[in-house]
Amino acid sequence: MEKIKFLAKHILIAFLAVVVLLFVILHVIKFATHHGESIAVPQLVGLNPAEAEQMLAETGIVCEVVDSVHEKNIAPGQIVEQTPVAGTSVKSGRVIYITINAKKKKTIMVKDMRNRPLREVESLLVAEDLIIEEVVRVPSEYNDLVLDVKYQGRPLEPNAQIPQGSRLVLEVGSSSESGEEVVVPQLIGLTPAMAEQRILENQLVVGRIDFDEIPNGNENAYFVYQQSKRAGSMTGAGSRIDIKLSKNPRKQPVNEPSNDEEFF
Repeated sequence: MEKIKFLAKHILIAFLAVVVLLFVILHVIKFATHHGESIAVPQLVGLNPAEAEQMLAETGIVCEVVDSVHEKNIAPGQIVEQTPVAGTSVKSGRVIYITINAKKKKTIMVKDMRNRPLREVESLLVAEDLIIEEVVRVPSEYNDLVLDVKYQGRPLEPNAQIPQGSRLVLEVGSSSESGEEVVVPQLIGLTPAMAEQRILENQLVVGRIDFDEIPNGNENAYFVYQQSKRAGSMTGAGSRIDIKLSKNPRKQPVNEPSNDEEFF
């Protein structure tokens, strides 16, 4: 009997100890997690990060810059967006993610857009917040194919970095659907630059340019000694004209093709 009482007494003591321990643990967790306590997120939009940190200092909330945009009508460094939004109930220690207005425009890397359909290029550029200022139609064998992209009057090199919101001009091919024919210009004896200009002026397309020797920055020393279509003949607008060039005067002039077949 005494043993039973002794055992029951120790079981009761152990049970009470477990209850007290659980009670203490629950209160410690409640204190550590601030159970039942919440803080309303203040309005940070319109402040700069330093002002936001000062406002949040007494709340236990912290803010972190995660992105930036460029709005010309908003002061540089000003907060333009926050997550969670103002008024949301959070616990102390919560991070508020903010987006600020950058001092400079964000730069965009533009991949090579040449030889792509116009619709595809328009979608890609608009998605990157770039503006298509003008679409210039130029004669081409292929309709609605982007031939060049220009920024500030100059061709845009592949993978070039330009500011977000920049204005671009697209040169897009336009084939002759009316069957219009034009006269093939005389190109023999012209430099490469002059020949290209003459071809374009006559609503034709510059095709293959073949040098008999690889030029070393001295392209203007070369002249056209053969062209793929006979000067004075008629051909469809947008047709391609190929040229061969040399700086050897013995190759000038070479008889032009007797027909409109290309020689390459």
